[in-house]
Amino acid sequence: MSSKKKKQSKGKHKLGEPTDDPVQNQDVPGNSQRKTFQGSHTHSTAISEVSSETSYQKPALPVSPFNTGHVVTSDVPAASDTPAKLSTLDKDVKPLHQCSQEEMLELYSLEELKSAREHKTEYYLTLNRVDRESWSKKMRKIIKLKEMQDNSLQTASGQPSQSQHNLGAPQLSTDASQDISIRSLPDAHMSDVALDGSALGSETAPGPPSAVDKSKHTIPVAEADLVGKDIAARLFPESLQSNHFQINLNDLTTLHRYTFSEPTEYQESQEAEQPSAAELAADNHPQEEKKQRKLRARGRRRLYALLLKQLEEASLFVATDYMSQIVSTTRLDNYEEDSTHSIPYFDEDQFEDDVGLPCFMLTVSKHQELDVQAADQYLRYGRLDPGTDYSTRENAQRAVGVIADALNIIFSNPANQSTLRFASKPGQGNNVTRGKEPTVSHIGAQKFYPIPQNPTLSDPRKGPSPWTIKSPSVSPGLYAGIGYFRSVRPSIGRGFLLNVNAITGCFYQSLPLKQLIDTFCSRSLPSWKEVEEFISGLRVQSKYMVRSVQSGIETPKRQPARERIYTISGLPREANNPGQIIGAQNPGPLLRDVQFKMRNGKGEEIMTNVFDYWKPRKLLSDDEVIVRVGKDERPVYFPASELEVLPGQERKGKLDMVFESCRSPSINFGYVQNDARNVLGLGSIGDHFAATAETSLIKVDAHLLKQPNPVFHNDKLPKTIVDALKKKGPVNKASWNLMDVQFRTAGKDIRWASIHVGETSFNFRQFDSVNSMIKTKLPVYGMKGAECGDSRGLASEDQGKWHNFYRVNPATRQVETHLTTMLKNAREAWKAEIVFVYLSDDAAQDAMIYAMIKRVADIEIGIPTICISSKNRSLNPRDAANKIPEMESLVGNLMLKPNVKIHESNVNHSISSLGADQNRPKLLSKRTMIVGLDVTHAGAGAMKEAPSIAAMVVNRNGDFAQWPACLKLNPVIDGTNNLGQKCRKANENVEDAGEMLKDRLRCWRKHNEQQWPERIIVYRDGLSESQFENCKNGEIQKMRSALYREAQTSGVECPKILVICTVKRHHVRFLAKDSRSDVSDRNQNAKSGTAIFGDVTRGDGHDFFLMSQNVIQGTGRPTHYVVLRNEIPNISIEDIAQATYDLCFMWARGTSAVGLVPPSYYADLAATRGRHYMHSIYNDWSGSQTVFTGFREKPKPDHVLRSKIEPHADVRDRMLYI
Repeated sequence: MSSKKKKQSKGKHKLGEPTDDPVQNQDVPGNSQRKTFQGSHTHSTAISEVSSETSYQKPALPVSPFNTGHVVTSDVPAASDTPAKLSTLDKDVKPLHQCSQEEMLELYSLEELKSAREHKTEYYLTLNRVDRESWSKKMRKIIKLKEMQDNSLQTASGQPSQSQHNLGAPQLSTDASQDISIRSLPDAHMSDVALDGSALGSETAPGPPSAVDKSKHTIPVAEADLVGKDIAARLFPESLQSNHFQINLNDLTTLHRYTFSEPTEYQESQEAEQPSAAELAADNHPQEEKKQRKLRARGRRRLYALLLKQLEEASLFVATDYMSQIVSTTRLDNYEEDSTHSIPYFDEDQFEDDVGLPCFMLTVSKHQELDVQAADQYLRYGRLDPGTDYSTRENAQRAVGVIADALNIIFSNPANQSTLRFASKPGQGNNVTRGKEPTVSHIGAQKFYPIPQNPTLSDPRKGPSPWTIKSPSVSPGLYAGIGYFRSVRPSIGRGFLLNVNAITGCFYQSLPLKQLIDTFCSRSLPSWKEVEEFISGLRVQSKYMVRSVQSGIETPKRQPARERIYTISGLPREANNPGQIIGAQNPGPLLRDVQFKMRNGKGEEIMTNVFDYWKPRKLLSDDEVIVRVGKDERPVYFPASELEVLPGQERKGKLDMVFESCRSPSINFGYVQNDARNVLGLGSIGDHFAATAETSLIKVDAHLLKQPNPVFHNDKLPKTIVDALKKKGPVNKASWNLMDVQFRTAGKDIRWASIHVGETSFNFRQFDSVNSMIKTKLPVYGMKGAECGDSRGLASEDQGKWHNFYRVNPATRQVETHLTTMLKNAREAWKAEIVFVYLSDDAAQDAMIYAMIKRVADIEIGIPTICISSKNRSLNPRDAANKIPEMESLVGNLMLKPNVKIHESNVNHSISSLGADQNRPKLLSKRTMIVGLDVTHAGAGAMKEAPSIAAMVVNRNGDFAQWPACLKLNPVIDGTNNLGQKCRKANENVEDAGEMLKDRLRCWRKHNEQQWPERIIVYRDGLSESQFENCKNGEIQKMRSALYREAQTSGVECPKILVICTVKRHHVRFLAKDSRSDVSDRNQNAKSGTAIFGDVTRGDGHDFFLMSQNVIQGTGRPTHYVVLRNEIPNISIEDIAQATYDLCFMWARGTSAVGLVPPSYYADLAATRGRHYMHSIYNDWSGSQTVFTGFREKPKPDHVLRSKIEPHADVRDRMLYI
């Protein structure tokens, strides 16, 4: 957009463009009682009674033609040049400056409102205490709503608006993905439209309500102490910043997207030059393979970089995803479908004039011409165009998705260009043709990290620097670096947005390899196996070796130095024992110990060692460590001192990086606002692609939902909540403690036992102290019981460090036998209902021991267990005087678990909104069944084709406190990897979703007098946006069919179903503009209960972001809730958000609201417990990558497998996993 156009857009609203300006309802002191206006309203914004404490006025959002069928088709006419007197704008009932939005629409005409907007007198600005810009924004939005009101009146009188001629009536659907938007509806329609797109009491497009339904605007009053100060949901316009930049398309009208098929190597007739003996196994040199090969990810990325280089030399500027697509603003000559293009391939350490380079062929499989402006018009104004890709909403959504992918490629182009490397070419003498070194490192397609030149230490007082060399948790030789995730997102009402988030990665320092190994070994004394794991896969560079031109025979002539890049495959291995590292016991693989075969100057094959090979070339010390590069079958050996680690390489695996990644939102947003623009090159995109990103982040409206209060025995509130409620002002405290409260329903006559697992060095004084504290705390929280036995029988001298014993000799089951004996004795002899298991330091560090305890107790014996680690600092205070307070806190939190594990009817706490039936939210009535569903997959160390584990939990009753689970194995399926190659892969769709829902339905009915639920809510966790459609077409259909068949068999009406996907792995973040605002905590994170319904959501009214937790440190991550299917009538997205927030306070094992709704959280925990049951399959210690054949076994493999993950019948309906 030109600067001239930008200037005009500020002063005059664009034709037909819905504005997103905020509307602030100003409260004037001394005027707390507002007049209620009644009457018949044909406009969609209803007037309802306003209460500052218990009434929730839903906001007026930008008007969208998706819902109303109206488009503003004329601009606002200019107001009269003669200023109107203030008295003419002040009605006798109430002056304009004291009116709410609804009252302005009711009392003032369109011309009067326009006059008030144009004549921004100091009188109004002073009384409203707002600046001129805020007043103008407020009035512009109200004027727009007034115009819509007038259009609605005309429509009701039989005069159709212009938009109805263009769009027609909206098509209604019960599938959330096909629904009309409700977020853009004015106030009343937002209350009176169900999520399935149908207006209540209407079979066509939403119409004006005949009367105001105040119940839809009023949150039920909680029945608890001091309830008058409960928080009511409120709107705070533009109170948050989001990490999104607005994308301006400017003059970009059309994009051309070319998709290529798999690259194939062209076989040239001439024979490629043979490599030297020292380089025979280097896997990154194309000419080493005589057979036709397929490029892997790095090779394919290089190939498309060379294609871009070719096009740029022809003055054609395109962008690519470096996998299969290129995007251009113009049609490329000779790049029509089925055209084939030849690309000479040379690697990062080669040159295009080298002899014997391979050539790859790329064939255009598809060419698409994309109408970018049509997509922008659809997103901003909902304009559909018959006869095009935007003829229907379904087609438009698909077209917008394709264009968003193309824009993603464009906005990644500058950063991707900064990741490329071209070698420096040596010449005669000291002449060197300088190449190009990367300045940015990429991880996947959407994460980019700048490569630091001189990383510095962090200063905890000032916050971490962009690059941190040392910290308490990052290993030596590594550094933590700040990078950026970016993604283009379509947003209805805004157009295209660029989401940018500051992220943290761990990288190897760019050092000589020998120095890196020495640095890694400096903090501790790792084994050579650990050293090998640390350096394997690293790409290193050597500037000494050169490629011979004499058919692989070494020559005595010294060649000019030339860069070579290799990939480390490990350390040298014994010839007779490939699994054994040479010198692994002590010195390591040294020069004289590593031997290999080579040909001498006569072409004869001889045996030599690395020392003798390097002796005439370079003087090396005898203790030089040797590494292996290339392929295992043809290894090449290098001294570590002759290799240098390339910069920007990520350290993979599990790392503790809390210290490095913990940054306040203001720091993160500062990086996004400033440094990210430079790293991603956002300022240069417009040079070749016209589109640009704004320099400032967008602002979003925040809704603060009503906060429930935790309620314990006898409806008592925690002391912390009572103290907060007594204070003046709004209360927002999503955490509490257990002081002076008892559990709402506590266990009685509890029989418990304790056992010790681990070495004999365990401190039994700690053991006895914890037991004593448990006895003391049980009655404090309302539980009654007694210890029925304890044992130290698993600590025996003959076992030694036995936590490694089982792993070394899997055939010996001594540890499991001892454990089974003790747990069986606790249940049968002592009649214990629960066992506390104390783990010594060594046992607590062994995941296998924990998995064994849970599998034996849950499946074989049938008794709940709680594990306590002796490493807990509360059990090991230096000063005995500090022991009691810390241990009291530990045991107090421990008591939350046994109460809900021991019996299915026990309840730790409830919430105020679940009081009397008439005050319960509809979605949380006693006839509501809520389900959580999640899937966990096998990791890298599992057997091949190991199945996934699906977990489903369900609320036992209307208390929403007990959530028994069922588990199912989910077999792998045939699929393709990122390169399009066939493989066996994990199945994210739950194959037995229908059967699992039937099982959970029977469990729910068992505890609810065999009644049928009125509605079923499913929270599905673990899906990405790309998997939503598969869920709708797979799992949801299976669950719906299973419900229908079960209901038909029982002769009842099938319950309505609501399916919500919970997404935590996203990059949307929020920053409060002011730490003193009502939606901000002290660190400027969004406060608990903050919901976002527009701006950065999908925009169709079926999703929202919710910050339900208190953020202790760092930048809070909201959860994204997406409605995939809704059959429940009269439910708005706000109702779903409020019910979800209420459930977040029902977390059983903590004293605060959680960031993920408990059904999803519990399903995740249950699936994780399933991983412990399958520990032997998910952790293949043999290292042989055994293939899991459980689903091929006959007969009845399902029975065999089910017994591995199905808990004992006595405890099947208990929350064992918590």
